[in-house]
Amino acid sequence: MRKGIAPALLLSVFGLLVGASSYNNSVTVDESAHLPLGLCYLRTGNPAYALMHGPLAELLAALGLSLSDARCEIQAPQTDLDFWRTAYAFFEQNPTHYLHLFRLGRIPILVLALGLGLLVFAWTRKRRDRLTAILALFLFAFGPNLIAHAGLATTDLAVTAFSFASVAALWFYLQRPSWPRLALAGAALGGALLSKYTAGLLVLLVPILLAFGASKDQPRLPRPFLLRRAPATILATLGLGLIAWLVLLLGYSWDHCFEPLRAFTFKSGWWQGLQAALPGWLPLPFPRQFIEGLDLQSFDIARPWPIYLLGRLSTRGSRYYQLVVLLYKLPLSLIIILALGLLSLILHKIPAKKPGAQTFWSGNLWWTLHPAAAWVAALSFLGSSQFGVRLLIPAIPFLQLFAADTLAAMLRSTGIPFRKRSTGILARSTGILACALLTWYAASTLLAFPFYISYFNELAGGPFNPHRGHEILLDSNLDWDQDWLRFARAQEQNHWEPLHYAQFGVIEPEGYGVKGEPLGCEPVEGYVAISVNLVHGMDPIHRQGLCYTWLSFRQPLAKMDSSIWVFHFGPSAR
Repeated sequence: MRKGIAPALLLSVFGLLVGASSYNNSVTVDESAHLPLGLCYLRTGNPAYALMHGPLAELLAALGLSLSDARCEIQAPQTDLDFWRTAYAFFEQNPTHYLHLFRLGRIPILVLALGLGLLVFAWTRKRRDRLTAILALFLFAFGPNLIAHAGLATTDLAVTAFSFASVAALWFYLQRPSWPRLALAGAALGGALLSKYTAGLLVLLVPILLAFGASKDQPRLPRPFLLRRAPATILATLGLGLIAWLVLLLGYSWDHCFEPLRAFTFKSGWWQGLQAALPGWLPLPFPRQFIEGLDLQSFDIARPWPIYLLGRLSTRGSRYYQLVVLLYKLPLSLIIILALGLLSLILHKIPAKKPGAQTFWSGNLWWTLHPAAAWVAALSFLGSSQFGVRLLIPAIPFLQLFAADTLAAMLRSTGIPFRKRSTGILARSTGILACALLTWYAASTLLAFPFYISYFNELAGGPFNPHRGHEILLDSNLDWDQDWLRFARAQEQNHWEPLHYAQFGVIEPEGYGVKGEPLGCEPVEGYVAISVNLVHGMDPIHRQGLCYTWLSFRQPLAKMDSSIWVFHFGPSAR
């Protein structure tokens, strides 16, 4: 009983941080459409509401509204513009309790996040030991990016949870192969694919983990080991894929499966090329809505979306965008821990030269660093998928596992990053450094409360000077329309009237109690409240381009969590 106190306490802290910080968040951009689509799908059973992403995360969020009287009289969307029309229609149909509905919709995602934290602890305890498991859960519980997105009714936390579960289930399968364990891994993979299309990376990663993930844990492997293992790996991959496929069909209600290729009208160049290269009679063994969603997502990615990096706005993605995001959005203490772990790898010369020798890192990288690196690398080559750290969240739990292994070694005075076990003052110094890094990690997260969506580490000013984030990254890294409810309260306290506003998303701030009218492209007298994305020309939804960039040359009167800038113009300025 006493052994469960620490995990329960850490999960409680995580839940409190998520709940308390998200409660005062206004509805974020993607939330505004995901929840209505999930609710309509839940009530009608029509998979056509699953647009742009798989339906699982939306359905889970909609469970929070299953007993509510929310109206959802919305036609199934066909294009990305319909995605945003859906969001506005839901707001118009439920104006009096709009925010309350989203607070309900966020609860199932928080429950899923708590399940993910429990899995992080349980898997690490089996893979390593109790100390490492507690450290991994500590890093999870105080992870600012996880806290931010565990409190939103979007797809990012769901794909993280199911992706992590699929990799963990594979590890359990390799420890003791059985069909039930393989089926569990396949079901988790299917859940990830139903949550977000980026989980397709796992389709490539799973066979690699099955082939190589177990080999590092076994000393003195004979040379033909992998050759002998190949049939079992192929069979396991096929079995796992079959289960994932069945789960995918179930998620789309078995709708219009095995339709011929000629029955589709594709928008993206990639799918059009595939259609031209293959015979039209060829049946596609997936639900029609899944194929059309992939096509629409491919078309969307290929478009020249505005991307902001290090103060520059462009329509061309950068190969190092994801690395910059990690450098500034991960806690700096975590980056230092990861660097110490990487230094340890170099100094330990993995694998050990002596045949059959075991090192601290044996069998570890396949389940920690490699999945994270694969996720980051894959997104780095999707140039237009550079919207924020939220796309990298599936990599974060694996980075935390790697960091927990490093910290556990330091606390046991193994002398990380030194090769030999150290004693005396060096051992004590290593343990003190580990404790200092853990304290710093938690402190930086607590000091950032409740502004976790716009969290930046100390390299960008940190919680003590958070207003430099716009110099580095925009979009959902900083401004996802999360602060209009807080602004409404600040407006009442500071008497910011008359007011003109411009928001990044589709829901007008008046829905949260803001008193004012929309801002045009011309200068006005009085107060102006505007999303910082728009100030710097980031406006992919309204597509007004550089309409508001004239404000970037003005000094703001105030900044709400760095995401809303307030200006005052005219002779009556105070």
